[in-house]
Amino acid sequence: MKPIKNTINRSELKAGDIFMEYDSDHHKVIRYAQRLSGNIRYSNFVHGGIVDSTNTHVIHSSGSDKLTRRKIDSLLDHKEYRIYRPINITLANKVAKVAELLYQNSRIPYNYRIRDLFKILPTSHSKHAKEQSRQALEHKMQKYLDQKKTPESYSKDATSYCTELITFVYQYSAIQLGMDHLQVLEIRDNKAIPARLVEILKKSPLFKEYKSIERNKKGSGGLSFIRGF
Repeated sequence: MKPIKNTINRSELKAGDIFMEYDSDHHKVIRYAQRLSGNIRYSNFVHGGIVDSTNTHVIHSSGSDKLTRRKIDSLLDHKEYRIYRPINITLANKVAKVAELLYQNSRIPYNYRIRDLFKILPTSHSKHAKEQSRQALEHKMQKYLDQKKTPESYSKDATSYCTELITFVYQYSAIQLGMDHLQVLEIRDNKAIPARLVEILKKSPLFKEYKSIERNKKGSGGLSFIRGF
């Protein structure tokens, strides 16, 4: 695995950045499930979210019945992370706005349907397939926004896990800007488990990868440098 040349700390995060948590003890089940599904190389990437327009919070799907917005500081306690930043600033800002819209106006339950994650289908770039994909994303967005706040109203098709949400928000934002959403992220949103999404982001010329150079020391507010990989 090639070393990452670019480094970053919490003060340098920007709206629309993809925040990917690496090798966390809190997500062992996800790490093992990814290995069982054959995604071994990047299985230590276990959780993710989107940096909002304040540059200090992450919006993510975290296992509850709605999206969560947390301070970056609260995510750094003994956690190493990577940042994947889009080259296109307009896209990054749009992503932050869409994520905030979903956080403020919808309750999106966590997607626990693990069986859906093991079969990955090839992504077609035919005109018909792209149009179907676009319509599906727009329909899903409407479901998210229409979702009522009572658990009885939740649809199994309007749930999301962390990196499914990231992929959906990026692809939907790309559509709103008139971009090719499958060129931005070439994967179906409900198949984008952390390991698969990171593999795509690492290879994409549309994103720049940064490695964290800090994390909170246990029991203190200070910082310590880490080696990572």
